[in-house]
Amino acid sequence: MGLRLKPMRWGLLLLMLLALGCRGQQLPGPYQQLERALQQQDVLTLASLAAEPGFAGLVAARALAADPTLSALERAPHALAWAHFLEQSRSFEPGFDPRGAWAQAAPLLEAAGMRTEAIEAYTRLLPAPEAVSGLRRLTSGDDLYQRLYAGRAYAPLLAVLPDGVRPDLKAPALYRLGRYREAIPVYREWAKTDPRGLYGLGWSLYLSNQQELGIQTLARYDLRESRFAQGAWLQSQGQIPQAIAAYRESTPEGQWRAAGLLEQEGRLREALLTYLQLAQPQAASPTGSNHLPSPEPTFRDDAAYRAWVLARQIGDGELERQAYTLLRGGLAALAGKPLEPKLAPELPPLPQEPPAIPIAHTLAQQGKAEWARGELRYALLQAPDPASKLALIRELQALGAYRETINQAEELPQSRAVLEAIYPQAYAAWVEKYAQANGLEPPLLWALIWQESHFDPQAVSRTGAQGLMQFTRPTWEDVARMLGETPGDRFDPETSIRYGARYLRWLHDRCTFLSEAERWPCAILAYNGGIGYVRRGVAASGSLQGFLRFQEREEPREFLSSVLEAYAYYRYLY
Repeated sequence: MGLRLKPMRWGLLLLMLLALGCRGQQLPGPYQQLERALQQQDVLTLASLAAEPGFAGLVAARALAADPTLSALERAPHALAWAHFLEQSRSFEPGFDPRGAWAQAAPLLEAAGMRTEAIEAYTRLLPAPEAVSGLRRLTSGDDLYQRLYAGRAYAPLLAVLPDGVRPDLKAPALYRLGRYREAIPVYREWAKTDPRGLYGLGWSLYLSNQQELGIQTLARYDLRESRFAQGAWLQSQGQIPQAIAAYRESTPEGQWRAAGLLEQEGRLREALLTYLQLAQPQAASPTGSNHLPSPEPTFRDDAAYRAWVLARQIGDGELERQAYTLLRGGLAALAGKPLEPKLAPELPPLPQEPPAIPIAHTLAQQGKAEWARGELRYALLQAPDPASKLALIRELQALGAYRETINQAEELPQSRAVLEAIYPQAYAAWVEKYAQANGLEPPLLWALIWQESHFDPQAVSRTGAQGLMQFTRPTWEDVARMLGETPGDRFDPETSIRYGARYLRWLHDRCTFLSEAERWPCAILAYNGGIGYVRRGVAASGSLQGFLRFQEREEPREFLSSVLEAYAYYRYLY
């Protein structure tokens, strides 16, 4: 017979179980009070919470900032606190966008009479039209001009600048708007008192179809950037020896171009020596102008790899060894050089875990994952030492916040444990499943996702690529057709990994015009630039190595290098 309970005792047992269950469901610390206040729209309790440090107080501040029943004077400080937190925490989570918070805060601060804070808020929103209008209401003169220029609000700057005032801002503003002819007389005026004006004047003349006069002007401003421009003009005129000479004395990009021209002239040893020089560690050089972009990529890794290729081509063992020593980054893997990280000592163990961690665990268990991540982000901003920061970073990654924490882990001393936070095994079950299904190494798939999105499933590029593996809509639809299905959601992590693994395998299988060892690099390049682009480039240059050197765009080579470096770290760590 089954056990029978008397009705009274059975009811008492149910009450006890319910009480225990409710206790287990309680939110920690001030969060229970916060949730009740939010549900009841209890302004006094929210204000009390907002006055206390901690993320719960910031959530209360966010609610108060959005409350239309309060005055601007009451709302503005809370909006400011929330915006500052979002800016400092560097989160990529939807709803945690600092720009949106500043857009809310700026007009509130202005209406509340908090002029200094309002100016800073509007400055962060430039070049938006409402930010320009706000700044024009609150400030003027040099302060306004400099803020508009720094915020890339070039047309509004030109609208408020009086004639003859600040040619050092007006001229480059015209230049950046592509109004080169209008910039010429302003640069001339600036150059009367500051030789930096010659640099912009030379470029403006050059881009206004007055190339020869532009080059003569640039020659009067004897810095590396000017010599780069001279080299570009001489090359366009077919004066290759003179272009090589100018490039060699210019920027790293100019030296890279000089080496390429030397190769094309058949002067391989000179090219090799130029690459070796470029591959050496170099200190940054001032551009001489804060107003025009200067080509300043170092090309160090690219040059070391190309030097190694040429040394092997001409059979110089000593120079090959020198180049091999200088190899680093992802391109070193193409030369067979293993990863040799210089590990920092492991961080000391913490005597106890940061208090935010158990609070975040409880919040997550109660379905408050956003609050849990916020609690950890707040604690990370206050963390007193690298060990505490690493512990908090790990917890944030366990809650799916990879993109921001990878960036933050890169700022810590790079011990093995820190490297594991920089290169996490995110979405492990799906990565391993779909890598195996498509004959891929999981480290390669992890490396590709790492490069594309830092494991942010909501990532969107400037070109409209979306999701973990950054698919454009046409490519996404192509892969769906390969799989014989209706296109899925690009923001769904599992679907993105499944499509990405299938697409990478498909690309590999179409790189048959290269050797087996070169097919995976080919597939990675094609993932970025397209299989047609890679095929045409290899055909034109005669080899994958030639394509890497003389392709039309730098991005695919940099993409390959970054993926291969991440791949090397994943293999090293796991």
